[in-house]
Amino acid sequence: MPMIARYNINPPGDDVNEKRWKFCLTSIIDLCILMLLGLVISDNLCGRTKMILDKMSLKGKVAIVTGASRGLGRSMALGLAEAGADIMLVSRTMADLEKVAREISQLGRRALPVSADVSNLDDVNDVVETAVREFGRIDILVNDAGTTVRMPCEDFTAEAWDKVMALNLRGAFFCAQAVGKVMIKQRSGKIINVASLLSVIGVPNAVAY
Repeated sequence: MPMIARYNINPPGDDVNEKRWKFCLTSIIDLCILMLLGLVISDNLCGRTKMILDKMSLKGKVAIVTGASRGLGRSMALGLAEAGADIMLVSRTMADLEKVAREISQLGRRALPVSADVSNLDDVNDVVETAVREFGRIDILVNDAGTTVRMPCEDFTAEAWDKVMALNLRGAFFCAQAVGKVMIKQRSGKIINVASLLSVIGVPNAVAY
């Protein structure tokens, strides 16, 4: 059986109009109450958020970020600086690092760009020694430097494999080792290793990554 919508086309009487006005007035009062509650909740949340952010402050901390010239490395360096940390920026391209350093300086934090190849152990040791000399400590290491070679699996060469592993794996390990020695002496520190989703799924032409 079809549903039929029925409408009253007769002019409403005084009782109907009075009920409508009462309903509208009640709705307006309810809306005002909800708005006031929203303001109170929002104010409490803002205060709570500020308290949480204060606890997460990195003021006085020093972070090294590898692969900091672009992409995720740049974004993480800026995020750490916004949280209050001073940053050593590490990458092979000094021109790009200097741009990021200027952005961090505008946030009121100190930034030190250092051109280095973290697949080279001498460069890694120089980076760590410079950080300790310039900042006095290392609180955070973000291993983000990485590269890839796109090539079909059946054609992948030993040279291409070694190039990817030298930076993505060897570089991350020896950066962590060198910085870890400093953190052991300090009895504090955090090391963050950035990995790709490709470590758990297969993607064509990116076998080593």
